[in-house]
Amino acid sequence: MARWPTRPPVLSCRAPAGFGPTSDGRAAGPLHPGTTRTERMPSLLAARATQLGVSPEDAERQDFAPDSPRGNAICHMVDASEIAFVAVFLASDKAWAVSGELVAATGTGGRYFTKQL
Repeated sequence: MARWPTRPPVLSCRAPAGFGPTSDGRAAGPLHPGTTRTERMPSLLAARATQLGVSPEDAERQDFAPDSPRGNAICHMVDASEIAFVAVFLASDKAWAVSGELVAATGTGGRYFTKQL
């Protein structure tokens, strides 16, 4: 079974307790959800709406518009169930090629790459 190094390389950190290589040798990596619709989001949207002087629905629409710097490539806030789909995939045998990677499920990747081309 693989072991974590005694001294991690520079710009890296040790995995928290309970994280590490899986039984088949894959290294479990972090999942970064970004802005996600959860139970807390209505109060955050209400505060943003007050700041903008619009309704919470309009604040969300403006923040996730195609040209908004606050938005993402899919033009909507990621839902917690969408994050769960990614987590289930990463925990499955189908994710064998994803080992120790940071996975960002923010809806932004496509936007970044298309703007760079």
